[in-house]
Amino acid sequence: MSAIQIIPRYNPNSYENLFDLPAPTARNIFTTIFICLNTAIILVGGRLIKRQAQRRLLKGEAVPLPSLTPWLSLTSALAYTWSLRRLPGGLFGLLMMISGAFSTINRFIINSYIIERPTRITCMFSKGLVTKHNNGTLDPVPEWPAAQLAFSARDAALVNGGVSGIWQTVNANTSAFAPQESDVLGRWICDEKEPSLMTPTDWANTSTLNSFNQKTGYHFSESSGYAGAIINNGRGPWTSIFVYSANQFDNSTSLKLWDMRATMIRDLGSVAKNASNFQCRLNITDLTWQPTRMPAKKTLDAWDQVIVGSFAEIEPELYGTVLETNLNMMSLIAGSGNSKVWDKDEAISKAAPVAYGCLYGVTVIYKQVFAIALVLIILVFIMGVVDLYDIARNKWDKRHKKVEAIPVELLNWQLAMVQKMIKNEGLTERQMNELEFYWDQTTGDYACRSKGKKGALGTYEAVENPAAPSTASNSKSNITISTNEVSNEKVSR
Repeated sequence: MSAIQIIPRYNPNSYENLFDLPAPTARNIFTTIFICLNTAIILVGGRLIKRQAQRRLLKGEAVPLPSLTPWLSLTSALAYTWSLRRLPGGLFGLLMMISGAFSTINRFIINSYIIERPTRITCMFSKGLVTKHNNGTLDPVPEWPAAQLAFSARDAALVNGGVSGIWQTVNANTSAFAPQESDVLGRWICDEKEPSLMTPTDWANTSTLNSFNQKTGYHFSESSGYAGAIINNGRGPWTSIFVYSANQFDNSTSLKLWDMRATMIRDLGSVAKNASNFQCRLNITDLTWQPTRMPAKKTLDAWDQVIVGSFAEIEPELYGTVLETNLNMMSLIAGSGNSKVWDKDEAISKAAPVAYGCLYGVTVIYKQVFAIALVLIILVFIMGVVDLYDIARNKWDKRHKKVEAIPVELLNWQLAMVQKMIKNEGLTERQMNELEFYWDQTTGDYACRSKGKKGALGTYEAVENPAAPSTASNSKSNITISTNEVSNEKVSR
């Protein structure tokens, strides 16, 4: 079965847009976009906090300590604000919270505004029936593959809520087929007439049925026939009857379009019943279409049992619909030349549309998703421009190198704290890998020491402390530096 190709629909003025890609793929794409943009906000935002603080220092302004915070997660930012009653990083604290909240709820946004649902859209015709292919004469064959495709399209159109009629094209894959009025060239219309009362004598056998048809005088005289279900090896009585006629002779040298009359009845027993009468005509809605001319009797004789089977288990109120549908199928199949092999090029050459209405599970992306992505892009762009501006402004100041080490990030604060604790301003970030915190049993406080390597005697290398000369010892308590040593120190850079 050939794949269905849909035509995406993007309209900036619409709240929803349709795309020909699986919903999980669309969700993954936008999840990646949102993660990248939110990460960019975090990275650029952290730099901006530091650049803004440096700029204020270079201007001779004091920087409040809460303004020297790294970019915090949502929970950390909320906890910081609750403890200090002040936003971390100044006004950037609001952006921290919004960014943190967005990183949490963006999955819900994506799942809510990127969905897959059956939607009436336009699909591309690739291969199948082209009704405008044959505008000559032909009798449609109900047993051939083209008819089977037409029947499949009929059922799909009914299930998917499409309109009935003689469709311009029928794609080989009919699962999503839901034709609209623009897909219709015309349709057969069957008007119900006054019913005919039939008695058990009328359906007793073939002879009495012929007598009934002659007596009523309802049917055309040019071409006629009947079919149905008869028991006792054809001797009777009938249990269902379909009588048909057309106002055209089959031996006409120039076949023309014809009208049809039909009588339909089923569930015959021992009680008289009314038979439903219809008169059908072809109504052309596309004036550029020249319908295939079908030999009336030959065509109806070939399709009579198909029609009998169609109304065998339905209510009489639907007889007309069944009759119209089968006549539509005849015109559709004859127009396609009893063939279902026509491709898009053939459709174009016959001025038939290469698109048709369908009901398909497409990915719907609401415009809110695009709006959020656009806001994030604009925000990243503005923050990036401001950051570059601050860098340029700071570089013009000769003192810019002195403020570059201002502690803002977590690593900056750790290094500054440890440098003060061990009174070693030359300590680098990488050297912090050699230090550790532990609980000093002697002083009853936390302390910092060098991990070193435990030797054969189990000694540890002591951290140099100008206030208390250190020596190697088996006792860890002899080489500690308590945080109390810097409790009254003024930390500065």
